[in-house]
Amino acid sequence: MDLLNKYLVVLTLLLSGTAYSQDQGTFDNLYNKAHPEYRAFFVKGKVMPWLLIGAGVTYSAGFEYAFNHNNAFEVSAVYNDYSIPTEVLDTAIDAFVPGPRTYTVNRAIFGIYKRYFQMKIFNPTVVKPYSALFYRYAKIHEYYQPGAPTNSIQFDQWEHSIGYLQGFLFNLKDGGVLDLSAGVFYKRKYSERLSESNGFQFSNESLRYNIGVRLGLNFGIGWIWKKKVTMTSTPIPENTGRYN
Repeated sequence: MDLLNKYLVVLTLLLSGTAYSQDQGTFDNLYNKAHPEYRAFFVKGKVMPWLLIGAGVTYSAGFEYAFNHNNAFEVSAVYNDYSIPTEVLDTAIDAFVPGPRTYTVNRAIFGIYKRYFQMKIFNPTVVKPYSALFYRYAKIHEYYQPGAPTNSIQFDQWEHSIGYLQGFLFNLKDGGVLDLSAGVFYKRKYSERLSESNGFQFSNESLRYNIGVRLGLNFGIGWIWKKKVTMTSTPIPENTGRYN
């Protein structure tokens, strides 16, 4: 039920945001091949509850720059801080009881290339669809509740991911935007777990690969402007009055 409530909160935010969409001429011209002189710079971010199992907060911040007709490049950072409860078997009563919590800090940085396009089913003054390729580097650090009866001391993991996203940029009230995306990725994970046994510390290392699904959500505010176009002309040769 706790997980369901979190998703309901996010759904309410999305519905309240899209309800305030309005017509802005500059947004209509943005990412339009007929108007290559338009440029944009968006600052994006969010602070939200951790939506998966456990309790915590997720933060993100970044920027997007629109250029050359319908292209854009985004750089963003993500910070997740959450904890997950565990259960242990109590042999005295032969039942599982609440155990120590596992704490996780997840830090990541993204580089995203976006290609916007027009779709007739969407109002161009409200929504701009895009396709994107991204690279992600992340570091995960996991530790355990102090005093917990466990041999593990800490767990660290380094991740490299590449992937594809399909997204939509919504035009909100007063220059705001809502960025929703979903896609797939291929990930390389190198991990190291530090443990202790009989007074000795030792580490276990592993290298794994996996394919997964990614969902993205960001709120932002931006500036859209019309780039000045300098007109050039070829000078007309001066008439000297001479004839060949």
